[in-house]
Amino acid sequence: MHHLLAGQRVDGVTTLDDQLFLLLTDRIEVYRTTDHSLSHHIPLPGLNGHKWNDLTSCELHRCLYVSDCEGTCVRRVAMDGSESKWPVSDKPRGLWVTTGDRNLLVTCVGGRKLIQLNPAGEVVREISFQVDIELPWHAVSQLMSGSSSVQFVVCHGLAASSLHRVCLVNADGQILCSFGGNRGCDLDHLNIPCYMAIDNRSRSVIVADYCNRRVVQLDESLQFRRTIVDHLSGEPRRMHFNHVTRRLYVAIENTVCVVQL
Repeated sequence: MHHLLAGQRVDGVTTLDDQLFLLLTDRIEVYRTTDHSLSHHIPLPGLNGHKWNDLTSCELHRCLYVSDCEGTCVRRVAMDGSESKWPVSDKPRGLWVTTGDRNLLVTCVGGRKLIQLNPAGEVVREISFQVDIELPWHAVSQLMSGSSSVQFVVCHGLAASSLHRVCLVNADGQILCSFGGNRGCDLDHLNIPCYMAIDNRSRSVIVADYCNRRVVQLDESLQFRRTIVDHLSGEPRRMHFNHVTRRLYVAIENTVCVVQL
């Protein structure tokens, strides 16, 4: 496992081609994936380093997306650093680009909803999660085997009295199946599952289990498969999985751990 030390808390991590992008307080630092050396940075004027900000990328449209929580918008950042702002109806947190239509999924914690934007920044749909999905942190899209419809996987939970789960939901925000329950530290429970990645090859969901300082893998039915990494030096906050290199990037405060799968 390799460790990359950033100058500040890392609020987002993604890759595009042979570049690794880290979202910091008011800029994106760009590293080479070959040797993890710093290449350059992209300034983000007016961005305040909020703990709910996030970063993802779109290979097709050659751009980055930044969730600006305090600005209540999503920033679309081109590779030359130019940007546009897409306002959203609630404070954005976790981001995800769908593989088919390249829509952007924006998870809103406070409003318990998922906003789907097309590549032009227009709202395709808004999904309100059912009431027991409290504090949703991140949502991703997943196509189940034997199903022709796309569902969404959402992770949620914060307070001791809350449920801490990863849930498969339909387009109406209703739960189809879930993993977890009350918070815990054994292999059947989670303690603030705050971020996810999808491994298409194994059709599995990779989950950052924040307070348990580990990363776990669930199968497509959200059954526990294995612990990928445990006893981390801190709480995993963000992740990104590169399907080509099969490297998993795990952000822990101002450090990024690179795990080869």
